[in-house]
Amino acid sequence: MITNLFFGAAAIIFCVMIAMMIPFFGKIRDVKDLTPELTAWLSIRIFPLMFLISLLAFAGSQAGKWGWN
Repeated sequence: MITNLFFGAAAIIFCVMIAMMIPFFGKIRDVKDLTPELTAWLSIRIFPLMFLISLLAFAGSQAGKWGWN
């Protein structure tokens, strides 16, 4: 049960991350149009979410082994 909660939380955060990125990628026609400000905004918000997704997925995969049934 806890495994499903961890994977569900990771999936929800993944969807939020994609929803944050889609508007910016829709506006950009060329890679040269990426300004340093836009790149910094995306990296500051996306990288911590990616780290959280990986932590939740790891915890979900190890929950049975750790006895978190």
